[in-house]
Amino acid sequence: MVMDYTDQQATGTSFLHIEMTTSAKYKGQVGDNGLLEGPVNGEFDYSFKQSGWFGDPHGAKANNPPSNVQQHVNLPIIVGRLGQMPDFGPFDGGDPTKGHYSDAVLSSMALGYWLASTMQLHR
Repeated sequence: MVMDYTDQQATGTSFLHIEMTTSAKYKGQVGDNGLLEGPVNGEFDYSFKQSGWFGDPHGAKANNPPSNVQQHVNLPIIVGRLGQMPDFGPFDGGDPTKGHYSDAVLSSMALGYWLASTMQLHR
């Protein structure tokens, strides 16, 4: 997800650029019957970058300090039958002191729901 935001006021103009990504790797075991056996282990890499600036009406410009947060989260996903929501095991990884920790976990769960709905269609 990418967002660019410009706010133009009489006192100046501010610009904000945000990039958020989450990528996933899934590892699971398929049985002889073609169904998943046990949970799928999801490994998620989350990234949040933010930059921007403020310019006054006279042309002076000040940059906001950029941020770049990286989180790595592991999350077991138990895929249910068609129409059932997946179950998630206990997650681990990440660093709550770096920021955007809950965003990393929530975006990982969103990708886990996507995986589960895809797997249900192929059962």
